[in-house]
Amino acid sequence: MRKIPLFAAGALFASFASPQPAQAADRIVRLYQSPRTAGMGGVRITTGFYEENFFGNPARTADNPAWRLFLVDASAETNLPTIGKIGDVVAGADLIQSISDTAGESLHARGQTFLPGFYVPHVRDTKLSLAVALFLSSQLDMNLRKSYHLTPGLITDVGPVLSGAYSFLKDDALSVGLTVSALYRFSAEKNLSLVELLQGQSFGPTLDGAEGAHIELGLGGQYRLPKFLEHWDFDVALSLQNLFAGTYHQIAFRPLTRAGPPRQQPRTLGIGVAARTPELWKFTQGVIALEFLEIGNSGGGAVFRHIHLGTEWRYRFLLLRLGLNQGYFGGGLGLDLTTWTADIATYGEEIGLNAGDLQDRRIAFRIGLQI
Repeated sequence: MRKIPLFAAGALFASFASPQPAQAADRIVRLYQSPRTAGMGGVRITTGFYEENFFGNPARTADNPAWRLFLVDASAETNLPTIGKIGDVVAGADLIQSISDTAGESLHARGQTFLPGFYVPHVRDTKLSLAVALFLSSQLDMNLRKSYHLTPGLITDVGPVLSGAYSFLKDDALSVGLTVSALYRFSAEKNLSLVELLQGQSFGPTLDGAEGAHIELGLGGQYRLPKFLEHWDFDVALSLQNLFAGTYHQIAFRPLTRAGPPRQQPRTLGIGVAARTPELWKFTQGVIALEFLEIGNSGGGAVFRHIHLGTEWRYRFLLLRLGLNQGYFGGGLGLDLTTWTADIATYGEEIGLNAGDLQDRRIAFRIGLQI
């Protein structure tokens, strides 16, 4: 136990004597992060299918390949430091020493589900497409700055979501869509110094949390350009999410009787372009996309944080994915069987305000059971 006061003294010295400013973590908080699109550099408003369109581009509800009822649709992600710290704790490592080794790093974990989810493109051969699901997401982020200040944060969202899209023009070249969601959010954030942690102060959602609920809207559109290149089609898309600015105060629902409102979900704009081809060499259903996302939701960070580039190609029942997310490499694999789907991906997320500040390398996976 002698290590604790010695380490505390070192932490105090470092926090006052270090000539370098602490490196802050400024994450972009998204309502949903798809493991499939994460492996494609984060592109989603020109490439999304099924559950990805609720908070991506509802116009692409019309592009779902077939009707589906998902009985299981669950995904999770974490980063490499979190995996390492869990291993340390399981192995019986000293908790304070384990936390100290995390200085300057970020811990991240997230779980999500749409259960059940029902998707019907072109209802009864009309131009109307629909999707409905019950959404649940919970994410925990914790950053120990180089000044040894611990900043934990928890966000949980739950509620029903409904998307509709309508197609226009010849060959359904234009689609417009709307998402309506009724979400309850609980969030908790705190800033702790290591000395406060050693003195017994802790992070408790019931003590540090806030809650609220609201009705929110998302709009989207997609247009297929007139054909100008043989074997390739080009689409442009636009998405505007959280039209009411995500304030979580319109609905008087606070089951935990905590003060509100919780952390806001800002109004967000996304624009993108995608090129598609039905076949290239031994691959099919190829897509290459460039998108500018989270405009309005980056906390004033550099423009580079909005840039996403990715591609996906099918080989029989396998899907191969590559991309650049905010300049960081990403890649993934998908498995598309008759009743089962699975995705795994790795990607880098910028959690600083500027390009190259602080990469958070994450691993994500998803599994789905559908009929």
